[in-house]
Amino acid sequence: MIKALLSMVLLALAQPIPQSGSSDWPTYPCGSGTLQGSAGVFQEIEPGAYRVEMPGSLECAADPKLKFAVATFAPDDTQAYVYDGMLASYASAGTTSFHVSVALTKGQELGLCLMPDPQTRLSCVLIQADSLGTLSISSLNPATTYVIAGITPDEPHPNCNTCWRLN
Repeated sequence: MIKALLSMVLLALAQPIPQSGSSDWPTYPCGSGTLQGSAGVFQEIEPGAYRVEMPGSLECAADPKLKFAVATFAPDDTQAYVYDGMLASYASAGTTSFHVSVALTKGQELGLCLMPDPQTRLSCVLIQADSLGTLSISSLNPATTYVIAGITPDEPHPNCNTCWRLN
């Protein structure tokens, strides 16, 4: 019980307030995409802090001016966050492939959703780091993961929750 409360407090402290009404997300209605949690790789970046990397893809292409995001959220929260740098352009042709990298600490849980717009969740995963540093990634049902994304100018903690790249 104490561990669960401590995790919620740490996540609450790490989560910024999104900007309301931000128009910085020119969207495209891509209907299919996946975060490949089963291909996730873990690395301890400092004692008790871990980087998790995983590939993903969207089964569509669009004008590079149009963006998608991998939003982060605390479990059981309805607000997801898109940090500066977490918006990316679609490939101009074919499948849009990318890698996402997030950081978390022992005892923390972090949700991720691949989102073509602030309301649409194509694929979601939950990353968990237990108190011993054992990490796991499990799939979440995007239809029942009720999060809405908001763009925020704040930086996440630990650093590198915004590290990701297109292939």
